[in-house]
Amino acid sequence: MSRLVALAARRGTLGAALGLVCLIGGGSLIQHRRALFARASALEEVHGQLGHLETARSSAEARLSLAEDQLLDAQTTAERLERDLEAKQRALSEAEQVREQTAGQLAEQRRLLAARRDELRQLKQVQARTAAEAARSQALAERLRDDVAALQRSSQELTRELRVTRDQLQGARAGLEQVDGQLSEARQRLVASQQALAQSKAARERLEQDLSRLRRELASARQEGEAEKARGTQLEREAAALERERDLARRKAREAESTLAKLRDAGVNVARLSGERPMPNVRATVVQVDNRAVPPTLLIDAGQVQGLEPGDELDLIRDGRRVGRIEVDELQPRLARCRLVSGQRGLSVQVGDEVKTSIRE
Repeated sequence: MSRLVALAARRGTLGAALGLVCLIGGGSLIQHRRALFARASALEEVHGQLGHLETARSSAEARLSLAEDQLLDAQTTAERLERDLEAKQRALSEAEQVREQTAGQLAEQRRLLAARRDELRQLKQVQARTAAEAARSQALAERLRDDVAALQRSSQELTRELRVTRDQLQGARAGLEQVDGQLSEARQRLVASQQALAQSKAARERLEQDLSRLRRELASARQEGEAEKARGTQLEREAAALERERDLARRKAREAESTLAKLRDAGVNVARLSGERPMPNVRATVVQVDNRAVPPTLLIDAGQVQGLEPGDELDLIRDGRRVGRIEVDELQPRLARCRLVSGQRGLSVQVGDEVKTSIRE
Protein backbone atom coordinates (compact mmCIF):
# COMPACT_ATOMS: atom_id res chain seq x y z
CA MET A 1 0.00 0.00 0.00
CA SER A 2 2.75 2.44 0.90
CA ARG A 3 4.41 1.72 -2.43
CA LEU A 4 1.25 2.66 -4.32
CA VAL A 5 0.95 5.91 -2.35
CA ALA A 6 4.58 6.82 -3.06
CA LEU A 7 4.11 6.09 -6.76
CA ALA A 8 1.06 8.27 -6.93
CA ALA A 9 2.90 11.11 -5.12
CA ARG A 10 5.90 10.96 -7.52
CA ARG A 11 3.61 11.24 -10.53
CA GLY A 12 2.02 14.38 -9.09
CA THR A 13 -1.48 12.85 -8.95
CA LEU A 14 -2.35 13.83 -5.43
CA GLY A 15 -6.10 13.30 -6.04
CA ALA A 16 -5.51 9.78 -7.21
CA ALA A 17 -3.47 9.10 -4.06
CA LEU A 18 -6.26 10.38 -1.82
CA GLY A 19 -8.79 8.22 -3.67
CA LEU A 20 -6.60 5.21 -3.14
CA VAL A 21 -6.36 5.98 0.57
CA CYS A 22 -10.17 6.21 0.81
CA LEU A 23 -10.46 2.78 -0.74
CA ILE A 24 -8.22 1.26 1.89
CA GLY A 25 -10.50 2.32 4.78
CA GLY A 26 -10.31 1.19 8.33
CA GLY A 27 -8.29 2.49 11.20
CA SER A 28 -5.17 3.10 9.01
CA LEU A 29 -6.79 5.96 6.98
CA ILE A 30 -5.36 8.73 9.16
CA GLN A 31 -1.91 7.16 9.23
CA HIS A 32 -1.77 6.85 5.45
CA ARG A 33 -3.04 10.39 5.00
CA ARG A 34 -0.26 11.74 7.22
CA ALA A 35 2.37 9.75 5.37
CA LEU A 36 0.97 11.01 2.07
CA PHE A 37 1.12 14.68 3.13
CA ALA A 38 4.61 14.19 4.55
CA ARG A 39 5.84 12.77 1.27
CA ALA A 40 4.10 15.52 -0.70
CA SER A 41 5.86 18.13 1.47
CA ALA A 42 9.19 16.36 0.97
CA LEU A 43 8.59 16.38 -2.77
CA GLU A 44 7.85 20.10 -2.78
CA GLU A 45 10.99 20.73 -0.70
CA VAL A 46 13.06 18.69 -3.20
CA HIS A 47 11.57 20.70 -6.07
CA GLY A 48 12.46 23.92 -4.22
CA GLN A 49 16.03 22.76 -3.67
CA LEU A 50 16.30 21.85 -7.35
CA GLY A 51 15.14 25.36 -8.30
CA HIS A 52 17.75 26.91 -6.00
CA LEU A 53 20.43 24.68 -7.46
CA GLU A 54 19.40 25.64 -11.01
CA THR A 55 19.53 29.36 -10.07
CA ALA A 56 22.99 28.90 -8.52
CA ARG A 57 24.19 27.07 -11.62
CA SER A 58 22.90 29.88 -13.90
CA SER A 59 24.60 32.51 -11.72
CA ALA A 60 27.90 30.59 -11.77
CA GLU A 61 27.72 30.25 -15.56
CA ALA A 62 27.06 34.00 -15.92
CA ARG A 63 30.05 34.85 -13.68
CA LEU A 64 32.21 32.41 -15.66
CA SER A 65 31.20 34.04 -18.96
CA LEU A 66 31.96 37.51 -17.55
CA ALA A 67 35.37 36.37 -16.30
CA GLU A 68 36.21 34.81 -19.67
CA ASP A 69 35.26 38.09 -21.43
CA GLN A 70 37.51 40.02 -19.04
CA LEU A 71 40.36 37.56 -19.67
CA LEU A 72 39.91 37.96 -23.45
CA ASP A 73 40.04 41.77 -23.09
CA ALA A 74 43.19 41.50 -20.97
CA GLN A 75 44.85 39.22 -23.52
CA THR A 76 43.95 41.64 -26.35
CA THR A 77 45.44 44.52 -24.36
CA ALA A 78 48.57 42.49 -23.65
CA GLU A 79 49.00 41.65 -27.34
CA ARG A 80 48.59 45.31 -28.31
CA LEU A 81 51.15 46.38 -25.71
CA GLU A 82 53.56 43.70 -26.91
CA ARG A 83 53.20 44.97 -30.49
CA ASP A 84 53.85 48.52 -29.29
CA LEU A 85 56.88 47.24 -27.40
CA GLU A 86 58.24 45.53 -30.51
CA ALA A 87 57.76 48.71 -32.59
CA LYS A 88 59.55 50.82 -29.98
CA GLN A 89 62.35 48.28 -29.72
CA ARG A 90 62.79 48.47 -33.51
CA ALA A 91 62.87 52.27 -33.30
CA LEU A 92 65.46 52.00 -30.52
CA SER A 93 67.56 49.64 -32.64
CA GLU A 94 67.42 52.08 -35.59
CA ALA A 95 68.42 54.98 -33.31
CA GLU A 96 71.37 52.98 -31.99
CA GLN A 97 72.45 52.20 -35.56
CA VAL A 98 72.30 55.91 -36.45
CA ARG A 99 74.29 56.70 -33.34
CA GLU A 100 76.94 54.11 -34.23
CA GLN A 101 77.17 55.48 -37.78
CA THR A 102 77.54 59.04 -36.47
CA ALA A 103 80.22 57.88 -34.04
CA GLY A 104 82.10 56.24 -36.92
CA GLN A 105 81.92 59.43 -38.97
CA LEU A 106 83.14 61.44 -35.98
CA ALA A 107 86.11 59.08 -35.54
CA GLU A 108 86.94 59.43 -39.25
CA GLN A 109 86.81 63.24 -38.98
CA ARG A 110 89.13 63.12 -35.97
CA ARG A 111 91.57 60.91 -37.85
CA LEU A 112 91.56 63.30 -40.82
CA LEU A 113 92.06 66.25 -38.48
CA ALA A 114 95.09 64.53 -36.88
CA ALA A 115 96.49 63.78 -40.34
CA ARG A 116 96.07 67.41 -41.39
CA ARG A 117 97.81 68.56 -38.23
CA ASP A 118 100.73 66.24 -38.96
CA GLU A 119 100.96 67.59 -42.48
CA LEU A 120 100.92 71.16 -41.19
CA ARG A 121 103.65 70.36 -38.67
CA GLN A 122 105.74 68.74 -41.40
CA LEU A 123 105.25 71.75 -43.64
CA LYS A 124 106.39 74.06 -40.88
CA GLN A 125 109.50 71.93 -40.40
CA VAL A 126 110.22 72.05 -44.14
CA GLN A 127 109.77 75.82 -44.05
CA ALA A 128 112.30 76.12 -41.22
CA ARG A 129 114.82 73.94 -43.04
CA THR A 130 114.31 75.94 -46.22
CA ALA A 131 114.98 79.20 -44.39
CA ALA A 132 118.21 77.76 -42.95
CA GLU A 133 119.37 76.60 -46.37
CA ALA A 134 118.63 80.06 -47.80
CA ALA A 135 120.98 81.59 -45.21
CA ARG A 136 123.77 79.12 -46.11
CA SER A 137 123.37 79.32 -49.87
CA GLN A 138 122.98 82.79 -51.41
CA ALA A 139 122.99 81.34 -54.92
CA LEU A 140 119.71 79.49 -54.30
CA ALA A 141 118.03 82.34 -52.41
CA GLU A 142 115.45 83.20 -55.08
CA ARG A 143 114.46 79.60 -55.59
CA LEU A 144 114.14 79.02 -51.90
CA ARG A 145 112.02 82.17 -51.54
CA ASP A 146 109.64 80.81 -54.21
CA ASP A 147 109.50 77.47 -52.43
CA VAL A 148 108.81 79.16 -49.12
CA ALA A 149 106.02 81.20 -50.70
CA ALA A 150 104.49 78.05 -52.17
CA LEU A 151 104.72 76.29 -48.82
CA GLN A 152 103.07 79.24 -47.14
CA ARG A 153 100.22 79.11 -49.61
CA SER A 154 99.87 75.37 -48.97
CA SER A 155 99.95 76.07 -45.25
CA GLN A 156 97.16 78.61 -45.63
CA GLU A 157 95.11 76.16 -47.66
CA LEU A 158 95.67 73.47 -45.06
CA THR A 159 94.73 75.96 -42.35
CA ARG A 160 91.48 76.72 -44.17
CA GLU A 161 90.82 73.01 -44.62
CA LEU A 162 91.56 72.54 -40.92
CA ARG A 163 88.95 75.17 -40.05
CA VAL A 164 86.42 73.46 -42.34
CA THR A 165 87.23 70.10 -40.75
CA ARG A 166 86.74 71.60 -37.27
CA ASP A 167 83.35 72.98 -38.32
CA GLN A 168 82.39 69.58 -39.69
CA LEU A 169 83.55 67.96 -36.47
CA GLN A 170 81.43 70.34 -34.41
CA GLY A 171 78.42 69.57 -36.64
CA ALA A 172 79.03 65.86 -36.20
CA ARG A 173 79.20 66.32 -32.42
CA ALA A 174 75.91 68.22 -32.45
CA GLY A 175 74.32 65.43 -34.52
CA LEU A 176 75.65 62.86 -32.08
CA GLU A 177 74.19 64.75 -29.13
CA GLN A 178 70.83 64.91 -30.91
CA VAL A 179 70.93 61.17 -31.58
CA ASP A 180 71.79 60.57 -27.88
CA GLY A 181 68.73 62.63 -26.90
CA GLN A 182 66.48 60.66 -29.24
CA LEU A 183 67.92 57.43 -27.88
CA SER A 184 67.22 58.53 -24.30
CA GLU A 185 63.61 59.39 -25.18
CA ALA A 186 63.17 56.06 -26.90
CA ARG A 187 64.51 54.26 -23.82
CA GLN A 188 62.07 56.17 -21.57
CA ARG A 189 59.16 55.21 -23.82
CA LEU A 190 60.39 51.62 -23.77
CA VAL A 191 60.46 51.60 -19.94
CA ALA A 192 56.92 53.04 -19.83
CA SER A 193 55.70 50.38 -22.25
CA GLN A 194 57.32 47.64 -20.18
CA GLN A 195 55.64 48.96 -17.02
CA ALA A 196 52.26 49.02 -18.78
CA LEU A 197 52.88 45.49 -20.00
CA ALA A 198 53.75 44.36 -16.47
CA GLN A 199 50.53 45.91 -15.12
CA SER A 200 48.54 44.20 -17.85
CA LYS A 201 50.18 40.88 -17.00
CA ALA A 202 49.37 41.37 -13.29
CA ALA A 203 45.73 42.11 -14.17
CA ARG A 204 45.68 39.05 -16.38
CA GLU A 205 47.03 36.91 -13.52
CA ARG A 206 44.32 38.22 -11.17
CA LEU A 207 41.64 37.43 -13.73
CA GLU A 208 43.11 33.98 -14.23
CA GLN A 209 42.89 33.38 -10.45
CA ASP A 210 39.23 34.44 -10.43
CA LEU A 211 38.57 32.29 -13.45
CA SER A 212 40.30 29.33 -11.77
CA ARG A 213 38.03 29.75 -8.72
CA LEU A 214 34.95 29.75 -10.94
CA ARG A 215 36.25 26.77 -12.88
CA ARG A 216 36.49 24.80 -9.66
CA GLU A 217 32.72 25.41 -9.26
CA LEU A 218 32.13 24.16 -12.83
CA ALA A 219 34.34 21.15 -13.54
CA SER A 220 33.42 21.16 -17.21
CA ALA A 221 35.45 24.40 -17.86
CA ARG A 222 38.85 23.10 -16.63
CA GLN A 223 40.08 22.10 -20.09
CA GLU A 224 39.60 25.67 -21.38
CA GLY A 225 41.68 27.01 -18.51
CA GLU A 226 44.56 24.69 -19.38
CA ALA A 227 44.41 25.85 -22.99
CA GLU A 228 44.65 29.52 -21.91
CA LYS A 229 47.71 28.78 -19.76
CA ALA A 230 49.36 26.97 -22.68
CA ARG A 231 48.78 29.99 -24.94
CA GLY A 232 50.30 32.29 -22.31
CA THR A 233 53.41 30.10 -22.17
CA GLN A 234 53.64 30.16 -25.97
CA LEU A 235 53.42 33.98 -25.98
CA GLU A 236 56.26 34.20 -23.46
CA ARG A 237 58.40 31.88 -25.60
CA GLU A 238 57.68 33.99 -28.69
CA ALA A 239 58.66 37.15 -26.78
CA ALA A 240 61.95 35.53 -25.76
CA ALA A 241 62.57 34.49 -29.38
CA LEU A 242 61.95 38.08 -30.53
CA GLU A 243 64.45 39.33 -27.95
CA ARG A 244 67.06 36.92 -29.30
CA GLU A 245 66.35 38.03 -32.87
CA ARG A 246 66.77 41.68 -31.85
CA ASP A 247 70.15 40.93 -30.22
CA LEU A 248 71.24 39.03 -33.35
CA ALA A 249 70.24 41.97 -35.57
CA ARG A 250 72.27 44.35 -33.40
CA ARG A 251 75.33 42.11 -33.61
CA LYS A 252 74.98 41.90 -37.39
CA ALA A 253 74.70 45.70 -37.63
CA ARG A 254 77.89 46.14 -35.59
CA GLU A 255 79.68 43.55 -37.75
CA ALA A 256 78.53 45.37 -40.90
CA GLU A 257 79.86 48.69 -39.56
CA SER A 258 83.18 47.02 -38.73
CA THR A 259 83.39 45.48 -42.21
CA LEU A 260 82.59 48.84 -43.81
CA ALA A 261 85.35 50.53 -41.79
CA LYS A 262 87.85 47.82 -42.81
CA LEU A 263 86.89 48.27 -46.46
CA ARG A 264 87.42 52.01 -46.20
CA ASP A 265 90.80 51.52 -44.51
CA ALA A 266 91.77 49.11 -47.31
CA GLY A 267 91.05 51.79 -49.91
CA VAL A 268 87.85 50.23 -51.30
CA ASN A 269 85.49 52.71 -52.92
CA VAL A 270 82.63 52.14 -50.49
CA ALA A 271 80.59 55.09 -51.76
CA ARG A 272 80.60 53.62 -55.27
CA LEU A 273 79.72 50.15 -53.99
CA SER A 274 76.85 51.47 -51.86
CA GLY A 275 75.34 53.37 -54.79
CA GLU A 276 75.97 56.87 -53.41
CA ARG A 277 77.95 57.72 -56.55
CA PRO A 278 76.77 55.94 -59.73
CA MET A 279 79.17 54.29 -62.13
CA PRO A 280 80.00 56.40 -65.22
CA ASN A 281 79.01 55.08 -68.61
CA VAL A 282 82.43 53.99 -69.90
CA ARG A 283 83.37 52.29 -73.19
CA ALA A 284 87.05 51.59 -73.78
CA THR A 285 89.47 49.21 -75.50
CA VAL A 286 92.28 47.00 -74.18
CA VAL A 287 95.58 48.47 -75.43
CA GLN A 288 98.07 46.30 -73.51
CA VAL A 289 97.90 42.85 -71.85
CA ASP A 290 100.11 40.86 -69.49
CA ASN A 291 98.61 37.35 -69.33
CA ARG A 292 101.66 36.00 -67.49
CA ALA A 293 100.75 37.93 -64.34
CA VAL A 294 98.52 36.27 -61.74
CA PRO A 295 95.87 37.48 -62.11
CA PRO A 296 96.34 38.84 -65.67
CA THR A 297 96.70 42.65 -65.90
CA LEU A 298 95.74 44.94 -68.75
CA LEU A 299 95.78 48.61 -69.78
CA ILE A 300 92.66 50.34 -71.17
CA ASP A 301 92.29 53.71 -72.91
CA ALA A 302 90.00 55.30 -70.26
CA GLY A 303 90.93 56.89 -66.95
CA GLN A 304 90.18 59.76 -64.57
CA VAL A 305 88.81 61.95 -67.36
CA GLN A 306 86.08 59.37 -67.99
CA GLY A 307 85.17 59.30 -64.26
CA LEU A 308 86.79 56.01 -63.27
CA GLU A 309 88.00 55.43 -59.70
CA PRO A 310 90.07 52.65 -58.07
CA GLY A 311 87.88 49.67 -57.27
CA ASP A 312 85.41 50.21 -60.14
CA GLU A 313 84.47 47.03 -61.99
CA LEU A 314 83.98 46.84 -65.78
CA ASP A 315 82.76 44.11 -68.13
CA LEU A 316 85.17 42.53 -70.64
CA ILE A 317 83.35 42.13 -73.98
CA ARG A 318 84.38 40.00 -76.95
CA ASP A 319 82.20 39.47 -80.04
CA GLY A 320 79.32 41.23 -78.30
CA ARG A 321 79.32 38.85 -75.29
CA ARG A 322 80.60 39.37 -71.78
CA VAL A 323 83.51 37.00 -71.20
CA GLY A 324 84.88 38.36 -67.93
CA ARG A 325 85.06 41.19 -65.39
CA ILE A 326 87.99 43.48 -64.54
CA GLU A 327 88.72 45.83 -61.62
CA VAL A 328 90.52 49.20 -61.81
CA ASP A 329 93.77 49.32 -59.77
CA GLU A 330 95.73 52.40 -60.96
CA LEU A 331 94.57 55.49 -62.83
CA GLN A 332 96.00 58.09 -65.18
CA PRO A 333 94.08 60.91 -66.86
CA ARG A 334 93.20 58.80 -69.94
CA LEU A 335 94.57 55.35 -69.04
CA ALA A 336 93.78 52.77 -66.35
CA ARG A 337 95.63 49.67 -65.24
CA CYS A 338 93.23 46.86 -64.36
CA ARG A 339 93.29 43.23 -63.28
CA LEU A 340 91.07 40.32 -64.29
CA VAL A 341 88.82 39.31 -61.34
CA SER A 342 86.54 36.76 -63.08
CA GLY A 343 86.03 35.20 -66.47
CA GLN A 344 85.31 32.13 -68.53
CA ARG A 345 87.46 29.05 -68.00
CA GLY A 346 90.78 29.37 -69.86
CA LEU A 347 90.12 33.04 -70.77
CA SER A 348 93.08 34.92 -72.31
CA VAL A 349 92.66 38.69 -72.54
CA GLN A 350 93.52 40.12 -75.96
CA VAL A 351 94.45 43.55 -77.23
CA GLY A 352 91.37 45.05 -78.86
CA ASP A 353 88.86 43.48 -76.46
CA GLU A 354 86.08 45.92 -75.57
CA VAL A 355 85.49 47.18 -72.02
CA LYS A 356 82.33 48.86 -70.79
CA THR A 357 80.49 49.71 -67.56
CA SER A 358 79.63 46.63 -65.51
CA ILE A 359 75.94 45.82 -65.27
CA ARG A 360 75.16 44.26 -61.88
CA GLU A 361 72.47 41.63 -61.77
